[in-house]
Amino acid sequence: MQEDSKSLRKLQEQELAGTIERDKRGQYMAFALGLSAFGLIAFSLWLGYLWFAGGIGVVALFSVVKAFLKGK
Repeated sequence: MQEDSKSLRKLQEQELAGTIERDKRGQYMAFALGLSAFGLIAFSLWLGYLWFAGGIGVVALFSVVKAFLKGK
């Protein structure tokens, strides 16, 4: 019985560690996506393409909101 409990606890710890790693990876990718979008917006504004910068900003904002709501 004790061996089963230890084995079950070990599996639960491995599952938790995997979930934490997946969440960290998602946060890093979201940060990279946000920086890329910000860079693209800044570059587009510098070139004078206001409509393109606005479009990228709206799409980036909605994607972040969607990801946040889906995560809960």
